[in-house]
Amino acid sequence: EELSALARMLQLRRFRTGERLITRGETASFVGIVLLGSARFEETGGASLAPGSAFGFRELFSGLKRSRALIGDSAGLVAVVSNATLLLERHAGNRGAQLLIDRLTAAEAHATCAEQSAAFSARRRATVAGGDA
Repeated sequence: EELSALARMLQLRRFRTGERLITRGETASFVGIVLLGSARFEETGGASLAPGSAFGFRELFSGLKRSRALIGDSAGLVAVVSNATLLLERHAGNRGAQLLIDRLTAAEAHATCAEQSAAFSARRRATVAGGDA
């Protein structure tokens, strides 16, 4: 039942290779999930999103502007839901909306931990390399 409710909220959108899915600096108004194909973040050296990857949730929940552009790396398909729909459905008691919010919040926490761990590892390597010089 929750998955059916979630599916009704999502809109499918095809994209082409090189097509901009989100633009750096724009107001976050939706969150998406790559279903087919792949997309890459322009400003992060080509970090790629494969099917099953969510995007756009950090800025959506924080109210910030988009910090990175996302470009279609190959032709594909994404499922998107607008912030307004997500919040209205959650307020109406749609368990699918709450499920999506919970999953995206967990994904955000995981991504933040991974980024902090990578930054710590990079600083540690730099410190160790500097000590060897």
